[in-house]
Parts: sequence; C-alpha cells; structure tokens
Amino acid sequence: MYPDVTSQVNSQLGQGFNSARDLAWNNARLLWAVRDDPLARGLFLDSLAASTALASRMLLVAV
Repeated sequence: MYPDVTSQVNSQLGQGFNSARDLAWNNARLLWAVRDDPLARGLFLDSLAASTALASRMLLVAV
C-alpha cells in the first residue's frame, strides 16, 4: 500500500475501535442504571441481543 492510503486506513480502523468501545461503555452504564428494575433490564437486554444479532447477520452477508 501507499503511505497515504495506509495512514488513512489506520485512522479509519482506529475510529471504528473507538466507536465500538464507546458503544460498549454506554451499554454497560445503561445496564448498571437499570440493574434494580427487572422490566427495564429485560427490555434493554432483549434489544441489545436483537441489535447484536442484526449486526452479526449484516457481517455474514455474501458478496
């Protein structure tokens, strides 16, 4: 790869990792906030499971 392209790809990968880390942190904070409410905790975990399943299916799409 050319140096300019390599630095751009590395920058984009870093942003992706930062976004994933931020999302995981926000999910953990939300889960902590609803830890004492069984209904809210269940709703949050169900939506988190559904969004994770959707993201997994999107990664496995044949090209």
